[in-house]
Amino acid sequence: MIDLPTYIFLSIAYFLTMHMALSKTREFDFFEGFTLFAIGGMIGAAVDSYITGFVFAAVMHFIFWNKGSD
Repeated sequence: MIDLPTYIFLSIAYFLTMHMALSKTREFDFFEGFTLFAIGGMIGAAVDSYITGFVFAAVMHFIFWNKGSD
């Protein structure tokens, strides 16, 4: 089980990785990603499993990721 500081660290690492690896234009929306990871943190706290919240947030981020002009 991971705790809240680990969840925050993983979320920041995920944000930085996605920003550096995939974001060359405005296709990386920070507010949307931050909101999804905040919701994931709340879900993780509710079910006592932050890894569940992290997986939820990562999957939702890929689903709602704006891929530019597609």
